[in-house]
Amino acid sequence: IQEELYYSKDVYETENIRGDEYFKITYSYNDHYGQKRKTFYIPIKKMKSKEQFHPIDRQGNKLEWIRCNFDGQGTCSIKIHEHGEDTDSFYYQREYHWKETEPFSPKILFHKGDRKKANQRLIESLREALLESRKEIEKIKKQIEDKLDQFKKELETPFVSDNILSFALEGVENQLEDIKLRLKDCDRLENLIPKPPVRPEKGSRPPKASSSSPKSPKNKTTSRAKSSRR
Repeated sequence: IQEELYYSKDVYETENIRGDEYFKITYSYNDHYGQKRKTFYIPIKKMKSKEQFHPIDRQGNKLEWIRCNFDGQGTCSIKIHEHGEDTDSFYYQREYHWKETEPFSPKILFHKGDRKKANQRLIESLREALLESRKEIEKIKKQIEDKLDQFKKELETPFVSDNILSFALEGVENQLEDIKLRLKDCDRLENLIPKPPVRPEKGSRPPKASSSSPKSPKNKTTSRAKSSRR
């Protein structure tokens, strides 16, 4: 139920490049030649790491003039070299050439625990499977209760001490408590499954609106005129 109806982790807006998921980012920046605009891609697998890395372009080429690193909380800081794409590798070592831009926070499409859009057939299948499980558990519960009653009757004798009696019944009672917990699990799982839509009964009609409007003055005037004539 959890796997089919609910998201087990946050789902982000990403693009697939050569089998891996990436965040797509488009930034405007200024270099020595003026304002430019660049689209690059950050691998989603770097979110849990605080190590610095370089993004790639759509063709998979590493962009060494851009530096990125996540903070461990989902926000990525980005630095762009002031010389832009034409930067010589010699200038990469000079920190004052690197300019920090606006940090990037990935867009979450679905949060962990959000309900998925499952089709009604799947929902009904899960509900039927849960119903069958409940019936089987209740059947086992009845068998254990009958066994417990039988043991109590068989051990009702003056030759069996209370300590021996409680020890003999302990295993069966533990089984019964475990089964009761399983039934509570069924209740919890049932609450996770969306309820079926309520459909109106066949032949039912909406209730008529009650008329509470007073009688028109015209009718009162007419009745008075008739009585005066009489």
